[in-house]
Amino acid sequence: MAVKLTNSNERLTWPEIEKKYPDSWVGLNDIKFKNDDGANIETAVVSETGTRDELYDSQFSHRLQMVTHTNPERFAFSNWSLW
Repeated sequence: MAVKLTNSNERLTWPEIEKKYPDSWVGLNDIKFKNDDGANIETAVVSETGTRDELYDSQFSHRLQMVTHTNPERFAFSNWSLW
């Protein structure tokens, strides 16, 4: 699976992202966190989808703010790619 640019500036809530991109790795930008806690995503713009490695490799060239998975059982939240 190659990285897919979503070409969307659509702001979605986290439940909407989970529904629209089930069991997927997503590259996020313009993230708003609940209570500014830096951990719980309230809304974001999905810029790309793909495998974890593809998104990690492209995060610098495409300036992704975060790479995460929509299924918490497959990926425990980590801010390793948040800057």
